[in-house]
Amino acid sequence: MRQHTDTVPSTNPNVNLVDHFTVHLRALNRSAKIIETYLDSVKQFVEFVDAQGMPPQPMNWKREHIEAFLVHLFEDRGLKVIDGQ
Repeated sequence: MRQHTDTVPSTNPNVNLVDHFTVHLRALNRSAKIIETYLDSVKQFVEFVDAQGMPPQPMNWKREHIEAFLVHLFEDRGLKVIDGQ
């Protein structure tokens, strides 16, 4: 699968990044189910960030915030890793 690195999230606070991401997914011709799944994941991440007292602004998120969320999913929520992934 090709990585899309040519889309840079806006740092403008007036841009709704969820709407921007939705348009991006639609432009990639992703299915409605995939879009729903991705947006649900975004919602879960934002709720996690808020609950943990992490920076609420996307431009302040760092790798360790994403990694903490993934650890939360695997350890606290019991999600499984697919072998080889």
